[in-house]
Amino acid sequence: MNTLKTLVFIVIASFFTVNAFTQVSFSSQKLSLTKQRFYDIQLVEQATAASIFINPELSFSNTYLIAETDTFFLIKDSDFSEINRSQLIVFSNPLKNIRLYTGNLEGGVTLMTQFVKPLSISHLSLRQKADSCDKPAIIAASEWRKGLTPPKEAPVKTTVKHVIVHHSAGSNTTTNFLEAVRNIYTFHTAPPPNGNGWNDVGYNFLITQDGTIFQGRDGQGIMDGDNVLGAHFCGKNNGTMGVCLLGNYNEVQPTNVAVKSLINLAGWKLGKEKLPIIGQFQHTDGLLNIISGHRDGCATECPGSNLYAKLAEFRQKITLICTYTNAFITSVEAPQTQFFKIYPQPSSEFLIVEALGDFSEKNSPQIFDLQGKNIPSEFVYSTENQWKVSIKHLPEGTYFLRVGTEQKGAKFVKF
Repeated sequence: MNTLKTLVFIVIASFFTVNAFTQVSFSSQKLSLTKQRFYDIQLVEQATAASIFINPELSFSNTYLIAETDTFFLIKDSDFSEINRSQLIVFSNPLKNIRLYTGNLEGGVTLMTQFVKPLSISHLSLRQKADSCDKPAIIAASEWRKGLTPPKEAPVKTTVKHVIVHHSAGSNTTTNFLEAVRNIYTFHTAPPPNGNGWNDVGYNFLITQDGTIFQGRDGQGIMDGDNVLGAHFCGKNNGTMGVCLLGNYNEVQPTNVAVKSLINLAGWKLGKEKLPIIGQFQHTDGLLNIISGHRDGCATECPGSNLYAKLAEFRQKITLICTYTNAFITSVEAPQTQFFKIYPQPSSEFLIVEALGDFSEKNSPQIFDLQGKNIPSEFVYSTENQWKVSIKHLPEGTYFLRVGTEQKGAKFVKF
Protein backbone atom coordinates (compact mmCIF):
# COMPACT_ATOMS: atom_id res chain seq x y z
CA MET A 1 0.00 0.00 0.00
CA ASN A 2 1.39 3.43 -0.92
CA THR A 3 1.96 5.90 1.88
CA LEU A 4 1.13 9.50 0.97
CA LYS A 5 3.95 11.87 1.87
CA THR A 6 4.05 15.64 2.19
CA LEU A 7 7.15 17.03 0.51
CA VAL A 8 8.54 20.54 0.25
CA PHE A 9 8.78 21.14 -3.44
CA ILE A 10 12.13 22.03 -5.03
CA VAL A 11 11.97 24.51 -7.90
CA ILE A 12 14.13 23.27 -10.75
CA ALA A 13 13.72 26.35 -12.92
CA SER A 14 11.48 29.37 -13.02
CA PHE A 15 10.85 32.65 -14.79
CA PHE A 16 8.84 35.74 -14.01
CA THR A 17 7.47 38.42 -16.31
CA VAL A 18 5.36 41.50 -15.59
CA ASN A 19 3.41 43.98 -17.64
CA ALA A 20 3.36 47.21 -15.67
CA PHE A 21 0.68 48.87 -17.81
CA THR A 22 -1.90 46.13 -17.42
CA GLN A 23 -0.81 45.20 -13.86
CA VAL A 24 -0.58 41.55 -14.87
CA SER A 25 2.36 39.23 -14.22
CA PHE A 26 3.19 35.62 -15.12
CA SER A 27 5.56 33.05 -13.69
CA SER A 28 6.60 29.51 -14.56
CA GLN A 29 8.08 26.69 -12.48
CA LYS A 30 9.35 23.38 -13.81
CA LEU A 31 8.51 20.51 -11.50
CA SER A 32 9.67 16.90 -11.26
CA LEU A 33 6.91 14.75 -9.80
CA THR A 34 6.42 11.25 -8.41
CA LYS A 35 3.10 9.42 -8.51
CA GLN A 36 0.72 9.54 -5.55
CA ARG A 37 2.56 12.21 -3.58
CA PHE A 38 1.61 15.50 -2.00
CA TYR A 39 3.82 18.48 -2.84
CA ASP A 40 3.76 21.77 -0.97
CA ILE A 41 4.71 24.37 -3.58
CA GLN A 42 6.01 27.84 -2.83
CA LEU A 43 5.20 30.01 -5.83
CA VAL A 44 7.76 32.28 -7.44
CA GLU A 45 5.41 35.24 -7.02
CA GLN A 46 1.98 35.80 -5.55
CA ALA A 47 -0.64 34.39 -7.93
CA THR A 48 -4.38 34.68 -8.58
CA ALA A 49 -4.62 31.65 -10.90
CA ALA A 50 -2.64 28.65 -12.14
CA SER A 51 -2.59 25.89 -14.75
CA ILE A 52 -0.29 22.90 -15.33
CA PHE A 53 1.31 21.86 -18.63
CA ILE A 54 2.19 18.16 -19.02
CA ASN A 55 3.70 16.01 -21.75
CA PRO A 56 1.25 14.58 -24.34
CA GLU A 57 1.61 11.02 -23.03
CA LEU A 58 0.71 12.00 -19.43
CA SER A 59 -2.72 12.23 -17.84
CA PHE A 60 -4.34 14.29 -15.07
CA SER A 61 -6.12 11.21 -13.71
CA ASN A 62 -6.76 11.61 -9.96
CA THR A 63 -4.59 14.74 -9.80
CA TYR A 64 -5.82 17.65 -7.72
CA LEU A 65 -4.64 21.01 -6.49
CA ILE A 66 -5.48 22.48 -3.08
CA ALA A 67 -5.67 26.27 -2.73
CA GLU A 68 -6.62 27.29 0.80
CA THR A 69 -9.96 25.52 1.40
CA ASP A 70 -10.64 24.79 -2.29
CA THR A 71 -9.79 21.46 -3.93
CA PHE A 72 -9.64 21.35 -7.74
CA PHE A 73 -9.48 18.08 -9.64
CA LEU A 74 -7.44 18.77 -12.76
CA ILE A 75 -8.83 18.05 -16.21
CA LYS A 76 -7.52 18.72 -19.68
CA ASP A 77 -8.33 22.16 -21.05
CA SER A 78 -10.45 21.38 -24.10
CA ASP A 79 -10.22 24.95 -25.45
CA PHE A 80 -6.65 24.45 -26.58
CA SER A 81 -6.17 20.94 -27.96
CA GLU A 82 -2.65 21.59 -29.28
CA ILE A 83 -1.22 21.55 -25.74
CA ASN A 84 -1.85 19.11 -22.89
CA ARG A 85 -2.75 21.64 -20.26
CA SER A 86 -5.12 21.71 -17.29
CA GLN A 87 -8.04 24.06 -16.94
CA LEU A 88 -7.32 27.44 -15.37
CA ILE A 89 -7.63 27.31 -11.59
CA VAL A 90 -8.67 30.73 -10.25
CA PHE A 91 -7.97 31.24 -6.55
CA SER A 92 -10.44 32.94 -4.21
CA ASN A 93 -7.58 35.15 -2.98
CA PRO A 94 -4.02 35.86 -4.19
CA LEU A 95 -1.76 33.07 -2.92
CA LYS A 96 1.93 32.36 -2.42
CA ASN A 97 1.59 28.64 -1.57
CA ILE A 98 -0.47 25.77 -2.97
CA ARG A 99 -0.52 21.99 -2.53
CA LEU A 100 -0.56 19.43 -5.35
CA TYR A 101 -1.51 15.76 -5.17
CA THR A 102 -0.03 14.01 -8.22
CA GLY A 103 -2.33 10.99 -8.54
CA ASN A 104 -1.06 9.18 -11.67
CA LEU A 105 0.99 12.16 -12.81
CA GLU A 106 4.77 11.77 -12.81
CA GLY A 107 7.86 13.18 -14.47
CA GLY A 108 8.50 16.71 -15.63
CA VAL A 109 5.64 19.24 -15.75
CA THR A 110 5.39 23.02 -15.85
CA LEU A 111 3.33 25.05 -13.39
CA MET A 112 2.17 28.32 -14.95
CA THR A 113 0.78 31.02 -12.68
CA GLN A 114 -0.58 34.49 -13.26
CA PHE A 115 -1.31 37.49 -11.09
CA VAL A 116 -4.07 39.91 -12.09
CA LYS A 117 -4.22 42.95 -9.85
CA PRO A 118 -7.70 43.16 -8.32
CA LEU A 119 -9.89 46.15 -9.02
CA SER A 120 -10.31 48.61 -6.18
CA ILE A 121 -13.98 47.63 -5.88
CA SER A 122 -14.44 44.23 -4.31
CA HIS A 123 -17.42 43.21 -6.41
CA LEU A 124 -20.13 44.37 -8.74
CA SER A 125 -23.67 44.10 -7.44
CA LEU A 126 -26.07 41.46 -8.70
CA ARG A 127 -28.05 42.69 -11.67
CA GLN A 128 -30.86 40.32 -12.42
CA LYS A 129 -34.41 40.79 -13.68
CA ALA A 130 -37.47 38.65 -13.16
CA ASP A 131 -38.21 35.81 -15.55
CA SER A 132 -38.85 37.25 -18.99
CA CYS A 133 -37.57 37.22 -22.54
CA ASP A 134 -36.41 40.82 -22.30
CA LYS A 135 -32.70 41.47 -22.45
CA PRO A 136 -31.34 40.73 -18.96
CA ALA A 137 -29.07 43.08 -17.04
CA ILE A 138 -25.45 42.52 -18.10
CA ILE A 139 -22.18 43.92 -16.73
CA ALA A 140 -20.33 45.46 -19.68
CA ALA A 141 -16.80 44.37 -20.54
CA SER A 142 -15.65 47.98 -20.15
CA GLU A 143 -16.59 47.77 -16.45
CA TRP A 144 -14.94 44.52 -15.42
CA ARG A 145 -11.94 44.83 -17.77
CA LYS A 146 -10.57 48.07 -16.22
CA GLY A 147 -6.76 47.97 -16.00
CA LEU A 148 -6.47 45.10 -18.49
CA THR A 149 -5.43 45.43 -22.11
CA PRO A 150 -8.52 45.63 -24.34
CA PRO A 151 -8.86 43.56 -27.54
CA LYS A 152 -6.38 44.70 -30.19
CA GLU A 153 -8.45 43.66 -33.21
CA ALA A 154 -11.98 44.52 -34.30
CA PRO A 155 -14.69 41.93 -33.55
CA VAL A 156 -15.89 39.55 -36.25
CA LYS A 157 -19.64 39.12 -36.67
CA THR A 158 -21.47 35.80 -36.85
CA THR A 159 -25.14 34.94 -37.38
CA VAL A 160 -26.10 32.93 -34.32
CA LYS A 161 -28.07 29.70 -34.79
CA HIS A 162 -26.91 27.87 -31.66
CA VAL A 163 -26.41 28.73 -27.98
CA ILE A 164 -23.54 26.67 -26.55
CA VAL A 165 -23.40 26.12 -22.78
CA HIS A 166 -20.06 25.74 -20.93
CA HIS A 167 -18.69 25.60 -17.41
CA SER A 168 -15.37 27.02 -16.23
CA ALA A 169 -14.45 23.85 -14.24
CA GLY A 170 -13.25 26.21 -11.51
CA SER A 171 -14.17 26.96 -7.90
CA ASN A 172 -17.61 26.14 -6.56
CA THR A 173 -17.09 28.14 -3.37
CA THR A 174 -15.57 31.48 -4.35
CA THR A 175 -17.65 34.63 -4.20
CA ASN A 176 -14.97 36.77 -5.85
CA PHE A 177 -16.68 36.53 -9.23
CA LEU A 178 -15.29 39.74 -10.69
CA GLU A 179 -11.70 38.56 -10.29
CA ALA A 180 -12.57 35.11 -11.66
CA VAL A 181 -13.81 36.73 -14.88
CA ARG A 182 -10.74 38.99 -15.08
CA ASN A 183 -8.41 36.01 -14.68
CA ILE A 184 -10.23 34.00 -17.36
CA TYR A 185 -9.92 36.97 -19.73
CA THR A 186 -6.19 37.26 -19.01
CA PHE A 187 -5.66 33.53 -19.55
CA HIS A 188 -7.51 33.62 -22.86
CA THR A 189 -5.76 36.72 -24.20
CA ALA A 190 -2.17 36.47 -22.93
CA PRO A 191 0.31 35.35 -25.62
CA PRO A 192 1.63 31.77 -25.38
CA PRO A 193 2.99 30.17 -23.29
CA ASN A 194 1.12 32.18 -20.63
CA GLY A 195 -2.26 31.96 -22.33
CA ASN A 196 -4.20 31.19 -25.49
CA GLY A 197 -3.22 34.35 -27.35
CA TRP A 198 -6.82 35.10 -28.38
CA ASN A 199 -8.04 38.61 -29.13
CA ASP A 200 -10.72 38.49 -26.43
CA VAL A 201 -12.23 36.14 -23.86
CA GLY A 202 -13.57 33.07 -25.63
CA TYR A 203 -17.20 33.26 -24.43
CA ASN A 204 -19.89 35.76 -25.35
CA PHE A 205 -21.19 35.76 -21.77
CA LEU A 206 -20.20 34.44 -18.35
CA ILE A 207 -22.70 33.73 -15.56
CA THR A 208 -21.65 33.59 -11.91
CA GLN A 209 -23.08 31.41 -9.17
CA ASP A 210 -25.10 34.38 -7.83
CA GLY A 211 -26.74 34.86 -11.24
CA THR A 212 -24.81 37.93 -12.37
CA ILE A 213 -24.21 38.01 -16.13
CA PHE A 214 -20.91 39.39 -17.43
CA GLN A 215 -20.47 40.37 -21.06
CA GLY A 216 -17.65 38.36 -22.61
CA ARG A 217 -16.74 39.12 -26.21
CA ASP A 218 -16.76 42.88 -26.71
CA GLY A 219 -18.61 44.30 -29.71
CA GLN A 220 -16.46 47.45 -29.28
CA GLY A 221 -19.33 49.70 -30.34
CA ILE A 222 -19.40 48.03 -33.76
CA MET A 223 -21.92 45.27 -33.00
CA ASP A 224 -23.72 43.65 -30.08
CA GLY A 225 -21.58 41.28 -28.04
CA ASP A 226 -23.98 38.37 -28.57
CA ASN A 227 -23.19 38.50 -32.30
CA VAL A 228 -19.39 38.48 -31.97
CA LEU A 229 -17.64 35.33 -33.20
CA GLY A 230 -16.21 33.58 -30.15
CA ALA A 231 -13.51 31.00 -29.45
CA HIS A 232 -15.26 28.36 -27.36
CA PHE A 233 -16.66 25.52 -29.47
CA CYS A 234 -14.00 23.08 -30.58
CA GLY A 235 -12.71 25.35 -33.36
CA LYS A 236 -16.20 25.40 -34.93
CA ASN A 237 -17.43 28.72 -33.56
CA ASN A 238 -19.25 30.15 -36.55
CA GLY A 239 -22.99 30.49 -35.91
CA THR A 240 -22.67 30.02 -32.13
CA MET A 241 -23.00 32.12 -28.98
CA GLY A 242 -21.02 30.78 -26.02
CA VAL A 243 -22.29 31.07 -22.43
CA CYS A 244 -20.03 29.92 -19.58
CA LEU A 245 -21.31 29.22 -16.07
CA LEU A 246 -18.57 29.67 -13.47
CA GLY A 247 -18.01 26.51 -11.42
CA ASN A 248 -17.41 22.80 -11.92
CA TYR A 249 -20.68 21.00 -12.70
CA ASN A 250 -19.20 17.54 -12.68
CA GLU A 251 -19.09 18.02 -8.90
CA VAL A 252 -22.17 20.07 -7.94
CA GLN A 253 -25.52 21.18 -9.32
CA PRO A 254 -25.79 24.69 -10.82
CA THR A 255 -27.42 27.22 -8.51
CA ASN A 256 -31.04 28.18 -9.11
CA VAL A 257 -30.14 31.82 -9.73
CA ALA A 258 -27.44 30.91 -12.26
CA VAL A 259 -29.94 28.68 -14.08
CA LYS A 260 -32.49 31.51 -14.05
CA SER A 261 -29.97 33.85 -15.66
CA LEU A 262 -29.02 31.25 -18.27
CA ILE A 263 -32.68 30.70 -19.15
CA ASN A 264 -33.38 34.44 -19.39
CA LEU A 265 -30.26 35.08 -21.46
CA ALA A 266 -30.88 32.22 -23.89
CA GLY A 267 -34.57 33.06 -24.17
CA TRP A 268 -33.78 36.69 -24.96
CA LYS A 269 -31.25 35.72 -27.64
CA LEU A 270 -33.51 33.16 -29.31
CA GLY A 271 -36.40 35.61 -29.33
CA LYS A 272 -34.17 38.34 -30.73
CA GLU A 273 -33.06 36.10 -33.60
CA LYS A 274 -36.54 34.53 -34.06
CA LEU A 275 -35.03 31.12 -33.43
CA PRO A 276 -37.00 28.14 -32.13
CA ILE A 277 -36.18 26.95 -28.65
CA ILE A 278 -36.59 23.24 -29.28
CA GLY A 279 -35.14 21.97 -32.52
CA GLN A 280 -31.95 21.62 -34.52
CA PHE A 281 -30.06 23.54 -37.16
CA GLN A 282 -27.23 22.42 -39.39
CA HIS A 283 -23.75 23.00 -38.00
CA THR A 284 -20.29 22.03 -39.24
CA ASP A 285 -20.59 18.32 -38.46
CA GLY A 286 -24.35 17.89 -38.90
CA LEU A 287 -27.57 18.76 -37.08
CA LEU A 288 -27.02 20.35 -33.67
CA ASN A 289 -29.57 21.27 -31.01
CA ILE A 290 -30.21 24.99 -30.94
CA ILE A 291 -29.30 24.93 -27.24
CA SER A 292 -26.35 22.55 -26.89
CA GLY A 293 -23.47 21.78 -24.56
CA HIS A 294 -19.76 22.09 -25.35
CA ARG A 295 -19.42 18.29 -25.36
CA ASP A 296 -21.80 18.12 -28.34
CA GLY A 297 -18.98 19.52 -30.49
CA CYS A 298 -15.93 17.53 -29.35
CA ALA A 299 -14.56 15.18 -26.70
CA THR A 300 -14.78 17.17 -23.46
CA GLU A 301 -16.54 16.92 -20.09
CA CYS A 302 -17.77 20.51 -20.45
CA PRO A 303 -20.28 21.78 -19.31
CA GLY A 304 -20.13 19.09 -16.63
CA SER A 305 -22.48 16.12 -16.36
CA ASN A 306 -24.88 17.79 -13.92
CA LEU A 307 -25.37 20.89 -16.06
CA TYR A 308 -25.50 18.98 -19.35
CA ALA A 309 -28.23 16.69 -18.01
CA LYS A 310 -30.47 19.71 -17.40
CA LEU A 311 -30.35 21.19 -20.92
CA ALA A 312 -33.60 19.51 -22.01
CA GLU A 313 -35.30 20.88 -18.88
CA PHE A 314 -33.93 24.35 -19.64
CA ARG A 315 -35.38 24.25 -23.15
CA GLN A 316 -38.81 23.45 -21.74
CA LYS A 317 -38.57 26.24 -19.16
CA ILE A 318 -37.62 28.76 -21.83
CA THR A 319 -40.63 27.63 -23.86
CA LEU A 320 -42.90 28.35 -20.88
CA ILE A 321 -41.34 31.71 -20.04
CA CYS A 322 -40.93 33.03 -23.57
CA THR A 323 -44.52 33.12 -24.75
CA TYR A 324 -45.59 35.31 -27.65
CA THR A 325 -49.00 36.92 -28.08
CA ASN A 326 -50.68 38.82 -30.91
CA ALA A 327 -54.14 39.87 -32.07
CA PHE A 328 -54.93 36.40 -33.43
CA ILE A 329 -53.47 34.14 -30.76
CA THR A 330 -54.34 35.15 -27.23
CA SER A 331 -52.60 32.31 -25.43
CA VAL A 332 -50.10 29.64 -26.23
CA GLU A 333 -50.00 26.04 -25.10
CA ALA A 334 -47.17 23.99 -26.53
CA PRO A 335 -47.02 21.44 -27.99
CA GLN A 336 -50.84 21.13 -28.04
CA THR A 337 -54.06 22.83 -26.97
CA GLN A 338 -56.98 21.10 -25.31
CA PHE A 339 -58.74 21.03 -28.70
CA PHE A 340 -56.10 19.75 -31.09
CA LYS A 341 -52.51 18.55 -31.23
CA ILE A 342 -49.79 18.83 -33.85
CA TYR A 343 -46.88 16.51 -34.63
CA PRO A 344 -44.11 15.64 -35.45
CA GLN A 345 -42.18 18.25 -33.48
CA PRO A 346 -39.95 19.73 -34.83
CA SER A 347 -40.55 19.08 -38.53
CA SER A 348 -39.06 20.14 -41.85
CA GLU A 349 -41.78 19.06 -44.33
CA PHE A 350 -45.28 18.63 -42.89
CA LEU A 351 -47.43 18.66 -39.75
CA ILE A 352 -50.25 16.37 -38.74
CA VAL A 353 -53.07 18.30 -37.03
CA GLU A 354 -55.38 16.04 -35.05
CA ALA A 355 -58.67 17.15 -33.45
CA LEU A 356 -59.17 16.05 -29.83
CA GLY A 357 -62.36 15.03 -28.05
CA ASP A 358 -65.53 16.74 -29.24
CA PHE A 359 -63.71 19.49 -31.12
CA SER A 360 -65.44 19.38 -34.51
CA GLU A 361 -64.24 22.64 -36.10
CA LYS A 362 -63.79 21.88 -39.79
CA ASN A 363 -62.32 25.18 -40.94
CA SER A 364 -58.84 25.01 -42.36
CA PRO A 365 -55.69 25.16 -40.18
CA GLN A 366 -53.98 28.54 -40.28
CA ILE A 367 -50.27 29.29 -39.70
CA PHE A 368 -48.96 32.52 -38.19
CA ASP A 369 -45.45 33.80 -37.64
CA LEU A 370 -44.32 35.35 -34.33
CA GLN A 371 -45.64 38.76 -35.39
CA GLY A 372 -49.12 37.38 -36.06
CA LYS A 373 -48.89 37.44 -39.86
CA ASN A 374 -50.93 34.74 -41.54
CA ILE A 375 -48.85 32.55 -43.90
CA PRO A 376 -50.87 30.68 -46.58
CA SER A 377 -50.22 26.93 -46.48
CA GLU A 378 -51.48 23.88 -48.35
CA PHE A 379 -53.30 21.15 -46.45
CA VAL A 380 -55.35 18.04 -47.07
CA TYR A 381 -57.76 16.01 -44.94
CA SER A 382 -56.16 12.72 -43.90
CA THR A 383 -59.23 11.54 -41.97
CA GLU A 384 -62.35 13.21 -40.64
CA ASN A 385 -60.45 14.56 -37.60
CA GLN A 386 -57.00 14.96 -39.08
CA TRP A 387 -55.21 17.30 -41.51
CA LYS A 388 -51.82 17.10 -43.16
CA VAL A 389 -50.29 20.57 -43.54
CA SER A 390 -47.27 21.29 -45.74
CA ILE A 391 -44.60 23.52 -44.17
CA LYS A 392 -41.86 22.98 -46.78
CA HIS A 393 -42.22 26.61 -47.90
CA LEU A 394 -41.59 28.07 -44.42
CA PRO A 395 -38.16 29.42 -43.44
CA GLU A 396 -36.56 27.81 -40.39
CA GLY A 397 -38.03 29.16 -37.17
CA THR A 398 -40.93 29.12 -34.71
CA TYR A 399 -44.60 29.46 -35.75
CA PHE A 400 -48.14 29.03 -34.42
CA LEU A 401 -50.97 26.97 -35.85
CA ARG A 402 -54.64 27.63 -35.12
CA VAL A 403 -57.72 25.81 -36.35
CA GLY A 404 -60.88 27.64 -37.39
CA THR A 405 -62.12 30.19 -34.87
CA GLU A 406 -60.29 28.59 -31.95
CA GLN A 407 -58.13 31.34 -30.37
CA LYS A 408 -55.57 29.07 -28.75
CA GLY A 409 -52.63 28.40 -31.02
CA ALA A 410 -50.11 25.59 -30.79
CA LYS A 411 -46.46 26.44 -31.22
CA PHE A 412 -44.31 24.41 -33.62
CA VAL A 413 -40.76 24.50 -34.97
CA LYS A 414 -39.68 24.29 -38.61
CA PHE A 415 -36.06 23.26 -39.18
